[in-house]
Amino acid sequence: MTNIPMKMRVADCFGQGEALNARAVHDIICDQYPTERYCSVRSVHEHLMSLKAVGILNDESSYVDDNGDLVSVYRISEYGLNRLHKAR
Repeated sequence: MTNIPMKMRVADCFGQGEALNARAVHDIICDQYPTERYCSVRSVHEHLMSLKAVGILNDESSYVDDNGDLVSVYRISEYGLNRLHKAR
């Protein structure tokens, strides 16, 4: 279990400049929050939208998955990288 707030951990997943979607981020962090019911793809998606709204992340692309759902892919912004490095 980690002591890092989940929203910060979500942002940290983008620290190497990867382009990720909510499912990929969830797969990365889910083992670190095993007892958190809040750790779901939906809550990760909400964190990603919040981080995008404040300029930490940018839209990279989007696509329609096999279920017909729109999937957004994000990449960290220059501003986000600076904020992330300051937080470490």
